[in-house]
Amino acid sequence: MTSLQTFAPRSNKVSLALFFTLLFLFPQKTGLACYYNISEPYTFNLIDRNIIGTENAQDLILERLHNKYLFKDKERIEDSAMNNIKEWQKAVCTAAEEDEIRSALYDFSASDYEKLLTNIKVKNMPIPYHMEGNYFIQYLYKNKCEDTVEYLLFSKKCEPHVIDYSGWLNNGKNSLQMQELISKGLKSFKKCKSQYIRLRYAYQIIRLAHYSKNYKQAIDLFDFLMPKIDVKTFDGKKSLIYYWNLSLKAGALRHTRQFPEASFLFSKVYDNSKELQDASLRSFLIRSEEEWETCMTFCKTNDERALLHTMRANEKGSKALGAMKAIYDLNPKNKYLKILLIKELEELEEDLLGITFNKTKAKLKTRNIPRSGIKSYASDMRTFIMQVIAEKKVEDLEVWQVAQAYVLLLTGDNRSASIALRKVVNSTEDSTLKDQVEIFLLAQIIDAFEIADEQTENLAYALIRNNSYYNSNTYFPRYLGDKLRSLYDVEGALGKSYLCHKTYDDLKRAQPEDIIKDLVQLIERGDLNNLEQLLLTQGTDFIMSDELYDLLAVHHMQEGNFEAAMESYRMIPRPNWDNFGIYDPFRATIKDCHECPHSKDTLDLFNRGEFIEEILDLQYKLKAEEKENAAFYLKIGVGIYNSSYYGHSWKVMDYFRSVRHWDGQIMDSNNKEVKNLGLAAYYFDMARQAANDKEQAAKACYMAAKCELIDFYHSEAYKEPECCNTVPYIPEEFGNYYNLLLDQYGDTKFYEKIINECQFFRAYAYR
Repeated sequence: MTSLQTFAPRSNKVSLALFFTLLFLFPQKTGLACYYNISEPYTFNLIDRNIIGTENAQDLILERLHNKYLFKDKERIEDSAMNNIKEWQKAVCTAAEEDEIRSALYDFSASDYEKLLTNIKVKNMPIPYHMEGNYFIQYLYKNKCEDTVEYLLFSKKCEPHVIDYSGWLNNGKNSLQMQELISKGLKSFKKCKSQYIRLRYAYQIIRLAHYSKNYKQAIDLFDFLMPKIDVKTFDGKKSLIYYWNLSLKAGALRHTRQFPEASFLFSKVYDNSKELQDASLRSFLIRSEEEWETCMTFCKTNDERALLHTMRANEKGSKALGAMKAIYDLNPKNKYLKILLIKELEELEEDLLGITFNKTKAKLKTRNIPRSGIKSYASDMRTFIMQVIAEKKVEDLEVWQVAQAYVLLLTGDNRSASIALRKVVNSTEDSTLKDQVEIFLLAQIIDAFEIADEQTENLAYALIRNNSYYNSNTYFPRYLGDKLRSLYDVEGALGKSYLCHKTYDDLKRAQPEDIIKDLVQLIERGDLNNLEQLLLTQGTDFIMSDELYDLLAVHHMQEGNFEAAMESYRMIPRPNWDNFGIYDPFRATIKDCHECPHSKDTLDLFNRGEFIEEILDLQYKLKAEEKENAAFYLKIGVGIYNSSYYGHSWKVMDYFRSVRHWDGQIMDSNNKEVKNLGLAAYYFDMARQAANDKEQAAKACYMAAKCELIDFYHSEAYKEPECCNTVPYIPEEFGNYYNLLLDQYGDTKFYEKIINECQFFRAYAYR
């Protein structure tokens, strides 16, 4: 970067080292009083699922509601592997560590188990060297567990056909080999004495048939093998392998379009196998009432029928009230009745809680939120809940009482909701339920705000500062922020509304004139209440009055109104001016470089206030000292140019610079850019005309040419070069100042400098 000229000297300034010290000492505005800016559609979630018990709260039907269980394939695989390991530990060798069993199952190869089997059968043969450190393997060897080792060898031979290591498993490709393995597995199954190992053989055999796409064979194998096995139980539940086998049969039935029976079996798997719940839910398919009636015929108990109703009603957005009524009639104490209650409350909450003031409600409509007819449905839900409470057949009656109160709150009956909630909180001994009630009461208090007066603002401040429920729930800041924003909008309090959901950084980026001016008026009004101070401190210990005047000054500079900018900067104590940056805007350059190091000479350095003062002083001198007008014009033009989007000191008039090309587009549409160089071009042309020195005139002409070049890049005449980052062809109508350089200043030393250093001018001159 070649310097054209360092302009008029000025008084000594603070050193750069001291500048950076001050910068870090000054508190940075990093957050909002209410919550951080969120642009994507959102709803509020205040329900603690644990009010129905931790185990029920973790049911997959609830996990899937807010996409909390999506993209967790690796976790499900790991859960399945760990449950498998634990069952091996319980069934075969309780003394072995889980990591040893994991290594035995997943690290050793078929050839390893062939050697181990041989060494078990041959007297005095030791454990293979690389397996001897594993206690689980030692146990199998010492106790001559041939059945178990033969099974592990068989499972390793099955793996290439049923486990997709590459992501490109082609089921059925090696069906002949898979059938041979099925035959070998059946022989091993027949001679195996261990009922547990027989169950695992059955799994491998059925899985081979399923993965070879011989689904009828898979069904037949299940029906043939499973009656021949005394299925082992662990902690009162059948082995997880039993449900793995049942899932394979259900999948085979689905592939053969036997949907009712398949769905019934998937419900059984769902109810008993945590790791297979997701697959079971996704595979459950009932297409008609006829299929539904057929599916129900497979049930032997009311709980099985209740489970089918639950599976059918699990989908997000489905209205499960009908299923809940059916389950209630079958068994009021069935656990899935409570699970569906929470599901429906969460979906009603998504539809109705704060929807009238939700900042993203317009975007939510595109996602069918709230659902059509939802208030009528909520009323029907409340009627059912009232029936359940009146009949007192369910467990956890207090949960239903809280649910009734919450539906009242969601449908706008705040008074009745408050009475019902306080009744529960005074009677229950359940701490989780008490906390839930307090959370709902807090939501009711916020929802009841009608006007953003002093009383409301003081209450809001007290909630933010002192309410533990407000501070422990991530949704409350957003909920309160949206409510206050809606009230401020009605009153026309633009600045406070803005700060309810945006940050100081947002202000710097977008620089909304009306918001900044409204906030400045708020500062100048004085006598701020606690909430107003909280909004204006943005998470620091200082009210951002200096920052607002700085923002207003930058806005005025962008409009070319330096007098108004100076009025704003005079409101900032002069010792604080350096807090907003120090720049060298009057250092002209041939090439623009936005990230190059700035001058270290303190004579070149100006903060924003001093920059404004310098511009105003130069403008005054233009009226008083005609002999130096060319230098003054040039210096003003250089300062304005360098403070624009294209100059090295762009931060003087902006806070962010979006990286894009010359076509005027920007990556961040919220960022206001300073791209109009008309004023700078005016001063450069005036400097050229006023110059008595040809070298000075050439410099001014070249700077005007830079402005004209940027005009070209923003015009319809500009066409991006097809390749190679070549210099584009500049039409004659955008080459006026280049032509002046060629015609009038070709004999200057400055001309020689720019012809060597500026490829744009060189390309134009030699074309």
